[in-house]
Amino acid sequence: MQQNQIRQLSAFTTNYFYFNSALPPVNSRALLVCVGYYAKKEPEKYRNLNFFLAVYQDKLVEGIEFETISEDEPSVTEFKEWMTDLSEGLTKKLIIVYDNMDRLPADKVKELWSSIHTFFSENGYKNIWVIIPFDKIHLANAFGEKPNGEQPELTCHFINKTFPVIYRVAPPILTDWKKTFNEFFAEAFGESENEDKLTIQRIFGISKEHITPREIIAFINEIVSLKRTWFDEIPLLFISVFVLKKDVILKAPVINILSGSYLDRIEKIVPNNEELQKYISALTFGIEVKLAEQIPLKQYLQKTLKEEPNYDINKYTDNKHFVSILDDELKEIDPALTEKAILSLSKLEPEKELKINTQWNELVNLQLKNEISSLVFSDSHKALLLNADNSYKVKFSKYLYNSFLKQKEFTGASFFFAMEAFENFVKTNDK
Repeated sequence: MQQNQIRQLSAFTTNYFYFNSALPPVNSRALLVCVGYYAKKEPEKYRNLNFFLAVYQDKLVEGIEFETISEDEPSVTEFKEWMTDLSEGLTKKLIIVYDNMDRLPADKVKELWSSIHTFFSENGYKNIWVIIPFDKIHLANAFGEKPNGEQPELTCHFINKTFPVIYRVAPPILTDWKKTFNEFFAEAFGESENEDKLTIQRIFGISKEHITPREIIAFINEIVSLKRTWFDEIPLLFISVFVLKKDVILKAPVINILSGSYLDRIEKIVPNNEELQKYISALTFGIEVKLAEQIPLKQYLQKTLKEEPNYDINKYTDNKHFVSILDDELKEIDPALTEKAILSLSKLEPEKELKINTQWNELVNLQLKNEISSLVFSDSHKALLLNADNSYKVKFSKYLYNSFLKQKEFTGASFFFAMEAFENFVKTNDK
C-alpha cells in the first residue's frame, strides 16, 4: 500500500467512525494496522475495507468456491507420467516411506507390494526415492511360504526384483536395550520400584527372543497401567510376570497357575509358590487378592470332581486349602454328578493321609437322595463302603438293599449276583 493511499485510508476511517454513531468509537491507528495486516496476508477478495467493516459489524460474508474432484482411477501409464512430471518439477528430493507393512493382513501386503513393484521398481524417478522397511518373515507369510530357517526362495525373488538397493538393519546390542529399558523404567516409576527393577529387567530379557525399543515401551506401558489399577495391592514384580506370560496363562489359567508351567525359564528367578499363585490369580480373574488365593484350586477341583480328562485329584493335595475347598465343592455339587465325584475321590492315594471322613459321609448323604439306575454293585458303592464312617456304612447298605429290590428290571438272578458281590466285598474289607 502506497503512502498516499495509507493517508487517504486513515482520513476516511477517522471520518467514517466519527459520523457513524451506530458503531462504537474505534482508534483509527488500530484499525489501520488490522487492515494493513489483512491486505498483506489474506486473499485478494478480503483485501478491502468493506470486508473488514462487515466482519467488525458481525455481518455474514458469503462466497462461492468451485472445486473439481476426479474419482477416476488413473491407468498405470497415466500414473507414471504424472510421477515423471512431478519428479521433473521438483527442486529438492522427495522421499516416500511405506512404513508398518508388517501390520497389514497378507492380502493387503500382496496388493500393496504389487503396486510398489509396478510404479517404482521398473523405471526410477530422478527426484523421487521410495523407502520400504520390511520384515522378510512377515513377507514370506504373506506370499504363502512357511520359513523353516532357510531363506524363502519366492520372497527373496520378489525382494531382489523390487529393490535396487537393500540395507540390513542390525538388531539392538544387548547393552543398548538394557540402557533403553532403564531409561523408560525410571521415567515411569522414578526411584519407587528400584528394589525389583533388575529382576524385572532380567525376566524381560529372558522372556523376549528379539528385544526392540517398541517391545520395551509396550511392556513398560502395560505394567504402568496395571500398577495404576492395583496400586500397592500387587507388587510390580508379579505384575511384570503376568504381563510377560499372560498369553500362555490365559490358554488354561487353572492348570497353568497351579502348576507354574507358564514360568518356563524364569522359574529359577520367580518360584511358583502360593504368593505368586495368589497374585497371578487376582490379575487373571480380576478379583481381590484376598479372594484370589483359592480360585485356581477351586476350579481345578470342580473339573476333577467331574472326572474331566487330565485332571488328577492327587496333584495338589499338599495345598493347605485342599480339604476346605473340597468340602465347599461337595456341598455345592450337582446331585447328577455324585457318582463321578465319588469315583474321583476314590483315586486319592492312601499315603496322602488326608482327613476327609466328613467329606465321604457327605457323599453318602448325597447318594441316598439319588436313585440307583441298575441292579449292579458298582465301584462307587464300594468306595463309599470303604471310606465312610460306620454309621453311614450301615445306612448306605440298607439303601442299597432296598434300591435293588425296587428296580424296574428286577430279576432274581441279578439281585442274587449283586448281593453276593456286596457280601463278598464287605467280608474282604471288614475292619
